Amino acid sequence: MRYLGLLLSLLVISMGVLNGGSISLFIDTPSVLVVVVITLGCSIFSGLRPFRVLGVGLSSQPQPNDAAYAAQGLQEMRGYMMASGWIGFMFGGVIMGVNIDSVNVLGPGLALMLMTVIYATVGSYVILKPMQHRLERVVEGG
Repeated sequence: MRYLGLLLSLLVISMGVLNGGSISLFIDTPSVLVVVVITLGCSIFSGLRPFRVLGVGLSSQPQPNDAAYAAQGLQEMRGYMMASGWIGFMFGGVIMGVNIDSVNVLGPGLALMLMTVIYATVGSYVILKPMQHRLERVVEGG
């Protein structure tokens, strides 16, 4: 049942995307890589075990001790994810600024600027935050 909430959220996002054209317009591999790799890299560098955190978050019946660790880890990962979106935004701005005379380069720079922020926001608030709150309820005994 809980995956229904995620599915509904992603469905509404997809409807908004499709309202503007093709869904392929919103798929940008460099932006995905920026968000995912920076989030995982910062998490690992901080000493967090992000794959364990995500595994507990996706578990159907997490244990309270594991849930406490994972909830804290998800909070940390959400911060890294949002930061990665803004880092990608700045990278895209630099790409556009350096290549302002070349129209062919402006599009990829703009895509990096916008899509990293979109991916980071959706990942942080639509996927990780609900997972974090669910684990916090497990820790509280609810």
